[in-house]
Amino acid sequence: MAGAEANEGMKRRGISNRFTEKETESLKLLNTPEKIQALLDEIDYHGGRRLSIAEVFRLKRGDCIECACLASYIFRLNKIDSFLMDLYSYKYSDHVICVYEKKGYYGSVAHSFYAGLRNKSPVYKTLRELTMSYFEHFFEMNGAFSLRTYSVPVRLPRKEGEWVFSRQFMYDFEVRINSVKHKNLLPKYFRVPKVNKISFKMEFIDLPKNAKVSKEYMGAAKDIRRKDYPR
Repeated sequence: MAGAEANEGMKRRGISNRFTEKETESLKLLNTPEKIQALLDEIDYHGGRRLSIAEVFRLKRGDCIECACLASYIFRLNKIDSFLMDLYSYKYSDHVICVYEKKGYYGSVAHSFYAGLRNKSPVYKTLRELTMSYFEHFFEMNGAFSLRTYSVPVRLPRKEGEWVFSRQFMYDFEVRINSVKHKNLLPKYFRVPKVNKISFKMEFIDLPKNAKVSKEYMGAAKDIRRKDYPR
């Protein structure tokens, strides 16, 4: 029912549930990780209700999981293998990235308002190595480094279908990637010194207006652009 309602809503807003020839051509031109990341860099971060993969591409709005799914879909259109991976925090926040392999080494593309949580070059021999490259950039608004686990690879459906245009698919995929096996990087409450204030200040492309920065880092955050993300 939810999927049908979402499709009906798309029709009311004039959003087609199929890609036009021009859209398909545009997607196929994004045939390298660098081009896909350039697209993700143009997308406005948003919170709130889920958008379908097609809506993220058309509206240029999305969060990390939606953008990672869009990236994986584009990789697949260009016959490049990729998968999704969930990086999980002991603070119950997470970050979803799209991973690809090149000559036996892993790299990734991703979307975030943290600069260091975006793409990684294909220089990591294992998925654990790739995940650890995100560790120094994965911290909370109180400065605590919180990355502790990463998921096993999760792939999009093999066959083309309505799921590309379905918001309900994105809700279901979120449940799926959160529920698969996650591997430990460090013990849950492993003690690590907090991020230094210079790194805190330099990490953010911008900050949500409603982000609750701890008092300790208010000085470092005062010059970071605040943005009211669409919901």
